[in-house]
Amino acid sequence: MRTKLKKYFVLLFAKSLATAFLFAQQKGVKVMREKKKKKTRILFILDCSNTMYGMWQSNTKIKIAQNLLSNIVDTLAGKPGVEMALRAYGHTKDYPPQNCDDTRLEVSFYPNNTEQIKSKLKALVPKGTTPIAYTLEKCVKDFPESDNPRNIIILITDG
Repeated sequence: MRTKLKKYFVLLFAKSLATAFLFAQQKGVKVMREKKKKKTRILFILDCSNTMYGMWQSNTKIKIAQNLLSNIVDTLAGKPGVEMALRAYGHTKDYPPQNCDDTRLEVSFYPNNTEQIKSKLKALVPKGTTPIAYTLEKCVKDFPESDNPRNIIILITDG
């Protein structure tokens, strides 16, 4: 029961973070116009390890996570100055054996890539292990060089 509650709060936190971001963007429009507009990049990292096939409430964890992430991406679509990208892990190599470098940037940062992210989300199939630390190390290079960007990482995982 505690694990289910923890997972619920992780998903709820991710959705709340996206909502808070949007609210802050709307409230800060005047301030942003006075200063140089700041580019915001959001990297979504999705756990596609084998454990995501587990059931949670009425569906598998992967389906719930895919739906949640798809909704967040739709909410952020078309926002000025916002670019999104998608990295996944645990989806290219089977388990067993244990593979600790199973991570890949699936959709790079660029404007108006909502449909590419949603399409890739639907195609991801959980297979392997959960290399969270390795994935976080790799995602540093996912963010392009830019003057004073705001870089955000949202990790969606069951582990």
